[in-house]
Amino acid sequence: VFFGKMARASRGAFIWVITLLCG
Repeated sequence: VFFGKMARASRGAFIWVITLLCG
């Protein structure tokens, strides 16, 4: 559960960074 939570959080953070760079 913890690993899945970390993966989901890291993925969300990655998408967030891409959005900032593209925006």
